[in-house]
Amino acid sequence: MTISKLLFIRCLSPLHAGTGQGVGAVDLPITREVTTHLPYLPGSSIKGSLRAASSAQETQELTKTMFGPDTENASERAGSLVFSDARLVCLPVRSVYGTFAWATSPLLIQRLLRDVKEVQGVTINADLKALNKVSTTTARISISDPSSLKDDKDMIYLEDLDLRAEKCKNTGNLAKQLGELLFDDETEREMFEKRFIVLHDDVLTFLSKHAVDIRTRTSINPETKVVKNGQLWTEENLPTESILAALVLEHGHLAHKTDQDVWAGLARLCDSSIQFGGHATTGHGRCEVIIKGGKS
Repeated sequence: MTISKLLFIRCLSPLHAGTGQGVGAVDLPITREVTTHLPYLPGSSIKGSLRAASSAQETQELTKTMFGPDTENASERAGSLVFSDARLVCLPVRSVYGTFAWATSPLLIQRLLRDVKEVQGVTINADLKALNKVSTTTARISISDPSSLKDDKDMIYLEDLDLRAEKCKNTGNLAKQLGELLFDDETEREMFEKRFIVLHDDVLTFLSKHAVDIRTRTSINPETKVVKNGQLWTEENLPTESILAALVLEHGHLAHKTDQDVWAGLARLCDSSIQFGGHATTGHGRCEVIIKGGKS
């Protein structure tokens, strides 16, 4: 029986998983889906980062079993673990009330529920019809605790958008379920539930383009102490507190180790934070990885 598990990735610092040189206003954009323009973390980046952590922590044999041989011997066999792209679940958005909100949309929840069906031991109950109903217009959002994020006129202000709040029991239930999966600490769970909001898909897409972390960077000439010629650029990052989810599956090529050894090894890797994407030396890409479901 193939084992599937769900990986939740929570950004503890800005994450830059880029596509190289951009053609727009941002010189170094992050990876985005062609159809939706939503940001994501490629499965190859997840696998590469976990492999690097395994090489430093686990035995060479177990690393080879989990992730396959090194590049020079890649034709020998595939690794035992297969990683999907990590897709967005919640985007942190600046808010006038409550500092920031964890924003999602019916599309993001629908995708998450589709992945959850592949995972044994994880259940998320959500009424997609209800979510679509409360977020059918860009002037309305649904939040689990309106009192923490709205003023007397039932308005919420996200970035440059002012949206009317609408209380929805289904959203509160969904926030509670996600909070229990993502956070062990009760205080963090309560904070997540109070800041969780559901937006229309179009609003979420707009915010994913215009509410991400944009930074201007330079390269300084060590002798003159001024910016090198042509070394001024902007780069895009997924902001701190972004939450993504990916599937990891057992490939079946377990030549030397049992599947229990493989999953136990992956769990050990995720006991501490993992660095994804670029700019590791400046502290970017530090993430918490939460494994849920499947048989260990």
